[in-house]
Amino acid sequence: GAVGLITYMRTDSTRVAESAALQARDHLRTLFGADYLAAAPMFYGGGKNAQNAQDAHEGIRPPDPARRPELVRRYLKEDQFKLYQLIWQRFMASQMAPAVFDTTTVDYDLTQASVAVKTTHAYLFRSTGSVIKFPGFFAL
Repeated sequence: GAVGLITYMRTDSTRVAESAALQARDHLRTLFGADYLAAAPMFYGGGKNAQNAQDAHEGIRPPDPARRPELVRRYLKEDQFKLYQLIWQRFMASQMAPAVFDTTTVDYDLTQASVAVKTTHAYLFRSTGSVIKFPGFFAL
C-alpha cells in the first residue's frame, strides 16, 4: 500500500525529535560504522528564528531512514525521487561526523621592476589544494 516518505512538508521548523535522530544514527551505524556518526545526536532549532517556525511540527525528514532513496526510486517519478533523495541525504548527513581535509596553501610573492619607468610592482599569487582525509557526511 501507500506509505508516506516525508514528514509534514509545510513546516519551516528545523527541530527533529530525539527518537528520529536516534533512529537515523542506528541506520547510519549499520551503513557506515560508528566512526561516521557525529559525537552525539545533533538537534537543530531554538535559534533566533524559532519563534517564526511552525513548531507544532518537526522539520521535513523521512519518517523511516531505512527507506533509502535507491530502494524507493522505482515507485517515484524522477522529480519526486530527486526531492526525496535531497531530503533523505540532508537529514541523514545532519547526524554524521564532519569531513576532515588536509589543505595546503602556497603563496607566490613576485616582484617586477621596470628600469625604464623606475617602478616596482609586487604581485601575490595563491594556490590552494585539499585532500579528503576522512569523508564524514560526504560518504552519502
